Amino acid sequence: MSESLNILGSEPFNASKLYSEERALSNRGLNDDNSVQLLSLEEAIRGGILGRRGVDRIAIGATIHPDTVAIGAFLGRLLEGRLWEGRISIPGLPPIHGSWAWNTRAWNYLLRLEFNPSDFLREHGIELCPFSLISDVCQYVLKAVIAFADPDARYGFQVNDITSEKSAEFPEDWKKHVHVQVLDLAQDFLVDDKRFLLDDLKYLRPKWKRGLANFLENKLVETVSHPAGADSVVLKIYDKHAERAANPKSGVPPIENGHTRFEVHIPSAILRETSLSKLEDLSEVRLNDTLGEYWEASNWSTPLVSKIQLLQSMRENGLSDEEAGLVFTYLYFKEKHQELPMPDRKIRKIRRMAKRLNMRISEGLEQSGYAYGYFNFEAQSFVVTVPDSVSV
Repeated sequence: MSESLNILGSEPFNASKLYSEERALSNRGLNDDNSVQLLSLEEAIRGGILGRRGVDRIAIGATIHPDTVAIGAFLGRLLEGRLWEGRISIPGLPPIHGSWAWNTRAWNYLLRLEFNPSDFLREHGIELCPFSLISDVCQYVLKAVIAFADPDARYGFQVNDITSEKSAEFPEDWKKHVHVQVLDLAQDFLVDDKRFLLDDLKYLRPKWKRGLANFLENKLVETVSHPAGADSVVLKIYDKHAERAANPKSGVPPIENGHTRFEVHIPSAILRETSLSKLEDLSEVRLNDTLGEYWEASNWSTPLVSKIQLLQSMRENGLSDEEAGLVFTYLYFKEKHQELPMPDRKIRKIRRMAKRLNMRISEGLEQSGYAYGYFNFEAQSFVVTVPDSVSV
């Protein structure tokens, strides 16, 4: 990435320095007695508190002042001859998608840039762009685009409205002039329990949704989501390990098994409704609260039941292998709203065995009393409540 920053005539994007500065600012007044230890970027990553929650994608818009640019030459270099939109390929930088339009009301050009801010941080060992660094990454991208396409061009906020004086620097209030048009927030969980399957969440739908959408690969659920319109929030939880294995990134270590990601896609309409439509609105507190609210609505913190653990628990509670198999099969049929093709006498016996184990027939195989763990958003982890006792 250092090659790309030669065109900026400045230092490479220094996530470590910026992280330290952000932590110092956010803790100002709290550690005057030096009792509060500020972690470095590397310490935060090793401790597991950084890189598990952040921004996974963003689209920003900023105006370009018409008096500072020859738009034809600018776009010709930026979009490689494409007329309206396309990939911006700046040497050494991750992919950026760009598009532009003429704003008749404001009499200037609108430049839209969409990218994954995490791509700029993975060389530091960070898998997700922390909320505290999103503005810094956006500023870096905005400057890199201008430096690459036309170093003399200026954003609207770099030109004084009264004097028309042009500045090469960004003013202190530059973030209020940058629009946020798409925002994807994410939380990663590392599940170290062989009983866990995304299949365990396949019936859990967000509180405000009536439907579910499960995406399968080799007959295994890899993503749990829901139907949604173009202007609606989309929640999903998926197997990040499988996703990265199918789409490896050059120079990036593979993601370990059990790496599960919760993701929220927030479109422009919702960003405006929730006052998150300007870059200055994206404070760490606001983004944490927003992600937490959507997590609460997802229902994916519900305690999960392992089918293998359920079967094993029946055996541990005194049922023979045959009896446990019959109860399991009966619960499966009840879950599917079908009748088990057996004589009534045998069905009654199976029901008695299930009730002796305090099972609710109506819950089918999702027996709430036999949950083994759950996702804890605040702890950013998967909490195991019943140790794995599965044996062959």
